[in-house]
Amino acid sequence: MKCLHFKVKMKNYKHFFYCNINKSKIQLEDCKLCDNKEFKKIKPIKRTSTKKSKKAKATDIPQKVKNAVFIRDNGKCIVCGNTRNVMPNAHYISRENGGLGIEENIVTLCTELTENKCHRKYDFGTKEEREYYKKTIRDYLKSKYSNWKEEDLIYKKYIREEK
Repeated sequence: MKCLHFKVKMKNYKHFFYCNINKSKIQLEDCKLCDNKEFKKIKPIKRTSTKKSKKAKATDIPQKVKNAVFIRDNGKCIVCGNTRNVMPNAHYISRENGGLGIEENIVTLCTELTENKCHRKYDFGTKEEREYYKKTIRDYLKSKYSNWKEEDLIYKKYIREEK
C-alpha cells in the first residue's frame, strides 16, 4: 500500500502533510513507514471574495477625489483652518448611511494628531459638537457648490421613497 501525503497549510502558515497510513499530520521527514515520495497536493481553500460591493465602491473615496478636495479646501481644515495633519477623508453624509465618495460629500478635517481633532469630534463627539460640525460642513459645501443638495450625495439604493 502506498503512503500518500497530503500537503496542509495550517493557520500559522507552516506546511504539514497528512499521512494516510499514520492518520495524522506530519512533517515530511517524520514519515518513516515508507520511502515513497509521491505527494498528492490539496488545492488551497479559496478565500471569500475580495470583490467590493457596489455600495462599498460608491462610498469609497478615490485618490483623484481626495486630491481635488484637498486643492478645493486649500489644504486646510474647513472648521478650524489648521494646515498640519489634515486629510480630505470626512464624509458629510456618512458611508454607513450611503454617503457617496464624491467631491460634494467630502471635506478636509484635522486628524487625531492635532489639538482640535475635528474629524474625531465630528464622528464621535457630543451631540452638540456633531451638530455644530455638520452645520459648518453643510454651510461650507453649499458655499462651494451652487446646486448642492443632500439627496444627491446618497447612494441610490438608500434613498427612501415617500408615499
